[in-house]
Amino acid sequence: MQTHSLHRARRYQLGDYGVRGYHPLVSSWNARVVAHGGAQPGVGTLDVLNIFALALDAASLTTKMKSVCCFVPDSLTAAITPLITNYGNDPWTDHSFVAGDLSVAGLAGASSKYLDTGVVPSAAFSADTSGGLTAYAAINAYVLGAGSASYVNAFGLTDDGSYIFYDCYGYTGGGRISATRTPLLSYYSGNRTAANAIAIYRARSDFAHAAIASGTGSASSTRGPDSLYCMAVNLGGSPAQYVTNTCSFAAIHEGLTAGESSAFYNAVQAMRTGFGGGYA
Repeated sequence: MQTHSLHRARRYQLGDYGVRGYHPLVSSWNARVVAHGGAQPGVGTLDVLNIFALALDAASLTTKMKSVCCFVPDSLTAAITPLITNYGNDPWTDHSFVAGDLSVAGLAGASSKYLDTGVVPSAAFSADTSGGLTAYAAINAYVLGAGSASYVNAFGLTDDGSYIFYDCYGYTGGGRISATRTPLLSYYSGNRTAANAIAIYRARSDFAHAAIASGTGSASSTRGPDSLYCMAVNLGGSPAQYVTNTCSFAAIHEGLTAGESSAFYNAVQAMRTGFGGGYA
């Protein structure tokens, strides 16, 4: 990876971040991967994550994150161990993924395969006026989602083949917004930042960060009690609508403004570029 020498140079200038020079998030993640039984992550991966963590700090985004999984290419254990784990499972609980599903492009989905993040909206979010879900994927179902068996309390980022949807505490009325689907690998971020402000942002190298949908309606339901699944939706405890494309990044966070989402995209894009895949 050609960028590693630069990353190492920057890493060793960061004396405030521990004996090896890494950001505390990266040091913690590294230790947790090994504690979970994974192989020691590569120096190149640690360097890329270090730059990513610093970018989140610089944009004042770190404190907004609930759980962030970077799907690093080192091993399946490393891939599903979240870099930021303020809420939920550590690692995200694996249901049927195997090492062969992971590549430099991210984690390849398939029918019956999903991750349980353990993040419960009613516990992770303090109000129905904030919530955010971000993924780098060619979404073709629920890349992140949870709700009751009848989709009440729906919180998810999905598409139905024609439209991409962001549900934030309800799938009807002001709880849902949508945009015409573009079936291309992209950064997608759904965010509610106020009772009357909800938006979906999209970006990739040939598509500048922009809102592709927005609304002023309030949530039609409330934060639900069901754990968010990744690459499927949790419908009252049962997985459904599996993603069969590849996902290279997933995050659960407070609602982000347009400027914050743009900064988040820049950090994610640089991170995936550093890994050498999973971006466009």
